[in-house]
Amino acid sequence: MHDEIERRLALSLSLIAMAGCGAKGEPRYEGDYGDCDPDDVDALQRVEAECHWHLSDDRITDCEIISGAPSEPVDALVVCATTEPEMQDCFDDEIWGLESRSLGDQAAADWATEGANEFWDAPLECGPMELDGACCWQYSFRVLEDDLTEGRPFLVHGRARTAGPAVRDDWAATLAPAPVPASLVPVLAEHWRRAGRMEHASVAAFARFSLALLHHGAPPDLVADAQRAALDEVGHARLCYGLAQALDGQAVGPGPLDCSAALDGELDAAQLVRTLVVEGCVGETLAALEAAEAARRAEDPVVAEILQRIAADEARHAALAWRALQWFLSSRPELAAVVAEASEPPHIRSVEDAASSLDAYGRLSAATRARVRAIGWRTAVAPMLQSAAHGVPRQDERQPMRLP
Repeated sequence: MHDEIERRLALSLSLIAMAGCGAKGEPRYEGDYGDCDPDDVDALQRVEAECHWHLSDDRITDCEIISGAPSEPVDALVVCATTEPEMQDCFDDEIWGLESRSLGDQAAADWATEGANEFWDAPLECGPMELDGACCWQYSFRVLEDDLTEGRPFLVHGRARTAGPAVRDDWAATLAPAPVPASLVPVLAEHWRRAGRMEHASVAAFARFSLALLHHGAPPDLVADAQRAALDEVGHARLCYGLAQALDGQAVGPGPLDCSAALDGELDAAQLVRTLVVEGCVGETLAALEAAEAARRAEDPVVAEILQRIAADEARHAALAWRALQWFLSSRPELAAVVAEASEPPHIRSVEDAASSLDAYGRLSAATRARVRAIGWRTAVAPMLQSAAHGVPRQDERQPMRLP
């Protein structure tokens, strides 16, 4: 089975690389809707936004919703900014390139419940388009707990937990990445801090996994590798926080992580297998593929090297998850039915393929992430889950899953 894991991961990486080589196609629609689908746009709620200009080059850097924000979370919005007198044509990409993705922060704060550990993103789906004298864009708008693939998520009762921010620098490795444009510093720093929070939470996920393995009498190689994986995640978190601090100089790290109820039901064999499938087999396999693709696209050698290390480590962690699943099923074959029940494809949003200047900085665009996840699920995860659900022979030898 180990050779099968390595073969399928290599196949996924090859397909991802080939899929990313195509040029952007012509817009399907013309006129006021630009490259957006009129049917999709007309079905979505519109909100008004205030856009901020980068004075040195007359370029929009970010927009914030100022009116019309929904009272509850939604999947997508049409966001419109009224035309200012000095503004050029709505379809001038040099003016309206919204790369910072800071849209909707206030609305997200309004939606978040007190004490919730939820992190939001608003990737641009299409636009601009000119509607009723305003320049508009279609954004998805979602909580990232549905989209966590940076490392092994720490799930408690089905919801991902991460630590809140704290003023500290002991979790930040000392790094010297290449300078980035000033307009991109906030979004890239937040991206790496969010990744750091997820990697930090992965330490707890592996600590719980180690307890579960001990509870069920797992062999020493699985327990030892789970402990090593937790240490890997400490290193990943420090690298991510270090990149963020190197970008904006802010000493921010993880605060206390709520681990209450983390073992509720998780020592039950069936629940352990469900969590193993979701957190490890699916989550870490896709995380390894995303990190590898991000490393391939990153232009800064420091960032690329960090992503390559994370990709290699996550590939080993994914292999550990598949080995552990194999061990459980070899001793309790009736749990194969649980694997079949838990084998739901991850949430993959269909987005138009569009180049993103942030890909070069190690932050994959929404379109690239969707493509990586879809290919990874189809060529690596789903076939291996199907094999596991139908039973596999036990193999005790340890072999890492390698990334080419």
